[in-house]
Amino acid sequence: MKKLFCFVLCLCMIGGMALSASAATDLFTVENPALISTEVPQESVEIATVDLTTGETTYSTITYTPELTLFSDGTVGKFHQGWFPEVSGDSLQDGGATTYSVIGSDERTKVTNTKNWPYSAICCFGTEYTNKDGELKESGGTAWMIGSNLAVTAAHCIYDRASGNDKSIIGFWPGKKGEGNGFFNSHNPFGNIAVTKIKYPVNYQTNSDVKYDWAVLVLAENIGDETGWFSYSFRQSYPTNQTYTITGYPFDDAVDKYYMYTASGIVCTGDADEHATTYYHEIDTESGQSGAPMYDSDYVVYGIHRGNSNPDDPDNPNYAVRITLEIHTCLERINEIEEITGSVYS
Repeated sequence: MKKLFCFVLCLCMIGGMALSASAATDLFTVENPALISTEVPQESVEIATVDLTTGETTYSTITYTPELTLFSDGTVGKFHQGWFPEVSGDSLQDGGATTYSVIGSDERTKVTNTKNWPYSAICCFGTEYTNKDGELKESGGTAWMIGSNLAVTAAHCIYDRASGNDKSIIGFWPGKKGEGNGFFNSHNPFGNIAVTKIKYPVNYQTNSDVKYDWAVLVLAENIGDETGWFSYSFRQSYPTNQTYTITGYPFDDAVDKYYMYTASGIVCTGDADEHATTYYHEIDTESGQSGAPMYDSDYVVYGIHRGNSNPDDPDNPNYAVRITLEIHTCLERINEIEEITGSVYS
């Protein structure tokens, strides 16, 4: 997990969005957005839906005509607004993080107050699956809330490509806080929330392109009304020269397992253009943090953490799946389809 110095491109800071510190309100206001059409044909994405109650897998197609928003700062993209609940005690973003130095330049910090925003909207989940050798395995990952009953993670956390098997969710805990040994022995301020469905792009099953490594977990209840949820955005320009944060649940031996850790760093240039599907970054992460949000100081998520770009060479940067226009559109459409009525989001 060595830190890399990356040459970065300059990008105008995201404008038109102001953080509201008042409780139980929208996070941002985008001033004077204007929809603009892109001169491209209608596109479609095939989605697999695994019903965890029946075990049945069904397939559907999300079809859309790409549209972008012209923001007041002159940038072009898409933006989905987040929400946070009333916050008691300390300041809005005080998670009581304490420095935890593991090796070398590892700069992850442990989050001790996971009930505070934005940590309340970051979730740990456990899975079971049968691997290609027929062995029952347990694993896990990180997810983040995008609606009252929806969370996003990485597809490789819920589907094992080597065996072709979906993974079953054995527990889903927003704001989990260690203090125990094992998934079920930790302190869970928001309880264990049932996951009813998993949705992910069918292409992930056979295509190694990282742009398909995303998934949505559909929850049985509106726990997001208690935890809040993140804004997320696609920007046509590649956002470099800016600090981002990744927060999640690493399972490596150098940290206290089942605790939340957070770290910040910059995005490297990498394949820096509007068509890039990956964000290379120098933020310290480990196994278990796959699926975690990569977000800016306004709590807007731009990427879904995936792993190291070359696991055989620790000098290589880590990377995240960029929230592309396709992913952004699919997340919004799934939100419309799966939203439970009666939430604050309705």
